[in-house]
Amino acid sequence: MYATLDGVGSARALERLCSHHAAYRWLCGGVPVNHDMLSAFRRDGGALLDAVLTHSLTGLIAEGLVGLEEVAIDGTKVRSLAGHSSMAGLDRLARIETLVVERIAGLKQDLDEHAGSAERIKGALDRLVELEVEKAGARKRTGAKPSASRWCRCGTSRCAGCG
Repeated sequence: MYATLDGVGSARALERLCSHHAAYRWLCGGVPVNHDMLSAFRRDGGALLDAVLTHSLTGLIAEGLVGLEEVAIDGTKVRSLAGHSSMAGLDRLARIETLVVERIAGLKQDLDEHAGSAERIKGALDRLVELEVEKAGARKRTGAKPSASRWCRCGTSRCAGCG
């Protein structure tokens, strides 16, 4: 629930927070957390978890204990359009609940859109390492010297400044 308020939806990002951020470490109570466990928990109890989050956050917001004044988009906090007067009236809880449902749905949509991107990048990097090892092995077998690196010491491709 705390991560939802912070705009964190990714299991990997939550795992990093649980190991590096003092507040998240305290909430975990010393219990190790990994992204596989978090993903399985969300997958297996998705509807129930959404309902608990919605009702809990609605109550906390209604009591003024937390707020959704800021919405995190890619780590950048943006002020929301909900003003103080939009929460006044008889159907205040219904409007708060609607905002919470939208926030949870937005986080889930972000997760769906970015699902697998980290795994694809890791796979590509692993394949690159394999290719470099194969290339070095082929050079060793043929006795060929490695070609001049196409990368300059400054990290760019054939920089004119470093020569």
